[in-house]
Amino acid sequence: MGIERLEYDKDETSEQEVFAHFVEVIVSLHVPGSFTYRVPSQLVEEIKIGQQVLVQFGRRKVYAAVVCAKHHKAPETHTAKYILEILQPEPIVTHLQLKLWDWISKYYMCYHGDVMNAALPGGFRLSSETMITRFEALPTLELNTREHLLLSTFDTRSQLSMDDISEMLGSNSAAYNTVNQLIAKKAIALHEVVKEKVNPRYETYIMLNPFYEEEKEMSQLFNGLEQRAKVQT
Repeated sequence: MGIERLEYDKDETSEQEVFAHFVEVIVSLHVPGSFTYRVPSQLVEEIKIGQQVLVQFGRRKVYAAVVCAKHHKAPETHTAKYILEILQPEPIVTHLQLKLWDWISKYYMCYHGDVMNAALPGGFRLSSETMITRFEALPTLELNTREHLLLSTFDTRSQLSMDDISEMLGSNSAAYNTVNQLIAKKAIALHEVVKEKVNPRYETYIMLNPFYEEEKEMSQLFNGLEQRAKVQT
């Protein structure tokens, strides 16, 4: 359940602070407020304000989130899910930055998740993708053409995304129907894989051969290039 008001007034750096068992997190989605998660006992002494953590949001999806508050109060309307993992051992945002995010959200009437997405580098915006795998030991099944095609693909690939299956079967509706049918037949399983929302950028560099680092060899190289250029013209 979302909590519209974020509390940042407490001095989170006090040495006397006792780490709470619940945290409020900002999820990198277009949703209002923060969300309450429970801290596993083995992580209670490690959790810090401003850390990036991994949480399950909704029935299946997994997202990166930032801890914005800690407390002992359990939600009244639902059972809080546990945070899954601490992604960064040290905070990636400060107390003042969290207060700034809160001010921006109120002043510009936008969601905290949108502010966080705009503030953090792309490498910190993580989310999960649903991947499909085939069970190794399959019972004898009656399969239609699409189901047989999908299952046979796992002979050469260990897992498939929904985009892969949609491309294979020709449409999103065919992909979802086929996947649901095979799940009901206990032939495949779904799991979430966390991926970065940024693609690495590569650049090509040219390096000089170490042989030409000496001034004499460098001079001979340029003289040779100059003579070659004259011949070509």
